[in-house]
Amino acid sequence: MITIVVPVYNIETYLEKCIVSLLAQTYGDLEIILVDDGSTDTSGVICDRFCLAYPDKIRVIHSANRGLSAARNIGVNAARGGYIGFVDGDDWVEPEMFEVLAGNAKKSMVDLSICSLKPDYTEDGADMQKSGIARILSKEELMMALLTDYQVLGYACNKLFRTDLVKKVLFDETLFSSEDIDFCVRYSELIDCAVSTPSELYHYRQRIGSMTGNFSYSFRKLSVIKAYENILPVYRSKYPGISYIVEKYLLKQYLNILGRLSISKVDDKELISELNAKIKLFWSDVMKEKRNSYIEKANIVLTRLSPGFSLRLKQCVIKRRYQ
Repeated sequence: MITIVVPVYNIETYLEKCIVSLLAQTYGDLEIILVDDGSTDTSGVICDRFCLAYPDKIRVIHSANRGLSAARNIGVNAARGGYIGFVDGDDWVEPEMFEVLAGNAKKSMVDLSICSLKPDYTEDGADMQKSGIARILSKEELMMALLTDYQVLGYACNKLFRTDLVKKVLFDETLFSSEDIDFCVRYSELIDCAVSTPSELYHYRQRIGSMTGNFSYSFRKLSVIKAYENILPVYRSKYPGISYIVEKYLLKQYLNILGRLSISKVDDKELISELNAKIKLFWSDVMKEKRNSYIEKANIVLTRLSPGFSLRLKQCVIKRRYQ
């Protein structure tokens, strides 16, 4: 059996499409656990309606609002399947997704099966690319791919995991952003290799309003920094040849937070001082690293000179592209 955990929070507009796509799966032996994370709209009602209609397939757990990681952990602890997948309630999947993931895992005898995802800006989700041959990723290839390969990356939603191993790591409930990369790295440390197919089987919904408007500062944004600071020691100690990628990303995030503070006019002197100290700590190594392109380095320098302006410029580019 495969358990699919769907965290749900105030997504009444998108939830039904997600659930219908899971009910349409060609893989027969699965259970769907909808975890209503204290929704204040009709999302919880929608969950209950589907549970009544499909009691053999769907279970609903209502909980107080504790965030995405907590909702996923609730689903993990209730899971009865030997394998487990995570689908965000505002996304949807192709009918064969879990059949392909399970088939690849069984054929390759691995504990992590991965498919590619497709960013979707419309409801039709057309032009899914499903060609290509699945490949085995060694441990180091997997750790690199979690950082750099868009067909893999550190998302939880495009992967099939072994439930007993997931229960050993769980999601860090103190993280409100980038919890996926933290979880995927810790899970990957428990296994020897993975299988990955380039087939696009997961529709990753892109909300244009969020993309163009969400550049303000919130303490929750600090979770991105914490998540990558969590995984940096793992890469430095076990995969030193690729740790420069985590260091570069951390430097960019320190600058990103400075930009958000500037845009939001938040004068948190202690936080700004801490960020500047960390920027200084990473700056030299990132700039000297030959594998970082000149374009990346130029972008980092420009962002350092004016973090707020750089974020506003990025916002304008996104608006022109998608609106």
